[in-house]
Amino acid sequence: QGYSSRTVCARLSVVNSLLDFLGRRDFQCMVKLERTEAKTADLTRAEYLQLLQEAKRQENVTLYLLVKTFAVAGLSVQYLDNLTREAVNSGVIQTERKRYSQTVELPTGLRSELLDYTMREGIRSGPVFHTRSGKSFNRSVVTNMIELKGQAYD
Repeated sequence: QGYSSRTVCARLSVVNSLLDFLGRRDFQCMVKLERTEAKTADLTRAEYLQLLQEAKRQENVTLYLLVKTFAVAGLSVQYLDNLTREAVNSGVIQTERKRYSQTVELPTGLRSELLDYTMREGIRSGPVFHTRSGKSFNRSVVTNMIELKGQAYD
């Protein structure tokens, strides 16, 4: 059904745990699936430029810088809370999640634009991209901002 082997294994683990709790180990699935990496679609240069143009057309500086940050710095949405004013000042983003850590260097041009943005927005510390309440953008917020609407991208 298009699920990655990692997703299937995680769901089987949950079901097997429930069956163990219920004392029905005879129904547990003991098949070991070979894990494969999920296929992700790369953003083409044309799509990237189209996203930037649409953000400019909408005069949405936040969206423009988000798109640039994802494409130029290679930062993923889950690490967006690590993009803080302090990280922009130093030019380096440190990410840590469970057993995985990464150091992302901000290219000079992007760093300069992010510094200008933080100064204009009055961001002295904390996440660069945040909601009105000060929380870092989550995946839903970013998806809604970047969502391809209408005929702009047809």
